[in-house]
Amino acid sequence: MGLRDGSRVLAVAEEIGVSARQAGADVALRDLLRDRNWRPHLVASVALLRIERPQPFLAELWSAIAGGSWVSPQLLVVAALRDPMFLARLRGRAEESFAVRRGTEPSALARHVASGPGSSHRRSGKELAAALALCDESPEALAVATDILARPGMQELLAADFDNGGAIATGWRARIRELLSGAGMWNE
Repeated sequence: MGLRDGSRVLAVAEEIGVSARQAGADVALRDLLRDRNWRPHLVASVALLRIERPQPFLAELWSAIAGGSWVSPQLLVVAALRDPMFLARLRGRAEESFAVRRGTEPSALARHVASGPGSSHRRSGKELAAALALCDESPEALAVATDILARPGMQELLAADFDNGGAIATGWRARIRELLSGAGMWNE
């Protein structure tokens, strides 16, 4: 999750990359992204960075983000790096006020285990903070971030982020670039 042990991350990324190129991997990748649990989302995020054509899986990626995945900052990094429609999709999430599309877990405990700690409102704030932080690499992206922040309720929603989603997203983006690019596993 934090990508601290670089050699371990690279070994796992290599295994995921090999698996993602196997017959039937597309079904498995969709299943990982459709899972309500955030842990498979991390595996899927690395797979999306390692495969040649992630486009067929982007709808599921965005669905996991909108579902309030606890790792939405990491998923947004993948979206920012691999989805050419990233800014348009962010605008769409802003039109939805970054609302979490709740799952059907039978209890609060099951929801906590699957989705991580915090309320839907806090997860929406975390997603917003991550999304805004990832709009730092182009004038067009900065304009989108400015427009989103100007929308009613966005400042309040941003204040609901207790997990520092923006720092998670920018830190994960920098580290994943460093590790995968440095090992020749991925090029932007």
